[in-house]
Amino acid sequence: MRKGNISIFVPHIGCPCRCSFCDQRTISGQTAPPTPADVRAACEKAFEKDGFSYEIAFFGGSFTAIDPAYMQSLLAAAAPYVQAGKATGIRVSTRPDCVDDAVLALLKSYGVTAVELGCQSMDDRVLARCRRGHTAADSIAAAQCVHRAGLELGVQMMTGLPGDTDDTALETAGQLIALRPATVRIYPTVVLAGTDRRSIRPAGSRRRWHWRSWFRKERPAGGLLRPPAGRYGWNRCLRGSRRPRGRP
Repeated sequence: MRKGNISIFVPHIGCPCRCSFCDQRTISGQTAPPTPADVRAACEKAFEKDGFSYEIAFFGGSFTAIDPAYMQSLLAAAAPYVQAGKATGIRVSTRPDCVDDAVLALLKSYGVTAVELGCQSMDDRVLARCRRGHTAADSIAAAQCVHRAGLELGVQMMTGLPGDTDDTALETAGQLIALRPATVRIYPTVVLAGTDRRSIRPAGSRRRWHWRSWFRKERPAGGLLRPPAGRYGWNRCLRGSRRPRGRP
């Protein structure tokens, strides 16, 4: 049975700041926040198709930072599908500085099974230049919270951010692996019209980057992209995400 996500986007809601690279309305094609009815409609439509094992996923914005009543209304719309066995669980994405033990306990009570942290970089200088509003230490603390809660940890990484280099990207990759995530999403930076990044970097002025350049470099055995022996192996790339082999 194939795995699939029922993706529900909550663009920009909950974000305490506007990152220089971000325009989630353009990325998702959605301008209005979803309602509980939208969640139910998306689920019912997805379940019409057989042969899939579905996970309900709330992406965009900072899910744990939106109004608590609104957040719980969305979760309450999704939870019955998990309880009925129609969906395997609920996945949410959020900022590292918007996670603590209390909010994770609340998420679990609604059937949330996985939390993705938008770490993006583990270099504080890069994070500051992007106006992320959090630090690498926040990402480490949030990952520890997710593990403590017994939830699946996902991390998100971006390459080509302001101030990022091949070396800082490799260092970020190594530090994210050390957090023991079950899933990793790697996104190249795309400069979008209307964002601060677009006004800073005129068209045609940015350096081209390709993920294969990482693997062309010579690195000693045990380099940052070599997973710990016997524990993880990056074996699949789907929509920019990589899942370590052998993980649920």
